[in-house]
Amino acid sequence: MSRQELQRRYSYFLSFVARSEPLRDNLSPAAYVTPDRVHAYCEQLQRNVSSVTSAGSIRKLLDAARALAPKQDFGWLVELALDLEFLAEPKDKRARIRETPVLVEAGLSLFQGTLCRSPSFRSARVARDGLMVALLAHCPIRLKNFASLMIGQNFCREGDHWAIILSEHETKSRRPDERPVPTVLAPYIEAYLEHFRPLLLGGERGRGSEAAGPLWISGQTREGMSYSAVQRAITLRTQEAIGVALSPHLFRSAAASTVAAHAGERPHMASALLQHTDPRVTELHYNRASSVHAVKAYGRLIQDLR
Repeated sequence: MSRQELQRRYSYFLSFVARSEPLRDNLSPAAYVTPDRVHAYCEQLQRNVSSVTSAGSIRKLLDAARALAPKQDFGWLVELALDLEFLAEPKDKRARIRETPVLVEAGLSLFQGTLCRSPSFRSARVARDGLMVALLAHCPIRLKNFASLMIGQNFCREGDHWAIILSEHETKSRRPDERPVPTVLAPYIEAYLEHFRPLLLGGERGRGSEAAGPLWISGQTREGMSYSAVQRAITLRTQEAIGVALSPHLFRSAAASTVAAHAGERPHMASALLQHTDPRVTELHYNRASSVHAVKAYGRLIQDLR
């Protein structure tokens, strides 16, 4: 475990301890890992997060504690971690999944609703969020990459369409990922860049493909939106548009479900589309040509279903 990962895993627990007692310089970090403190930490987790997340957090704390004090006996913490893992029940997300065309329609409907009135700060936020929903539905990349899209860098204009171009250093799979954005979204992207994004920036000009900087702008900070802000916006807008709050990760599940239901004869489309590693699929399915082909085929499927 790297030092950075160790600090990250331990920092949440230590922050919890610091809220109830002062941290002392003469104590080693592992000295705070006591049954009373950990059980209090566990109770807080169980009040605020799912059973799966609680179990995972305690398991990470155990790993960090063992790394910090390899000679110390953490048998009691092992038992707690095992108990929580046994009781953990993943939430059934199937009831919340919506097929991709529904998500695309929801996003575009939000955007279109802003076009019937003069651009305002409020309509700019709705248009931005609607474009987020429609774009992520078409291109279900991971939220870390989606939230940090930069115009002219990894979100680029190519002829009559836009493209998301991620280098191998930006993706979890450590493979380059290129996704042509369907041309049906081009007018919405242009309208957002020309009319709505400048409003979110506080009136700065940034027309069409001449704009630069973060694609998603926060109306509060006038800067690029954070990971959590993008996640929150998408979740709230889907609740508003279709009555079900969908997190960005569920857009990937929606893509896989849509492919399974309507393109079952092409079993490798989902793995190529989502950049999943599957040992049953040859390397061909993960090179650039295959990824681009999968994205284009997925776009045609969505249009046919709409």
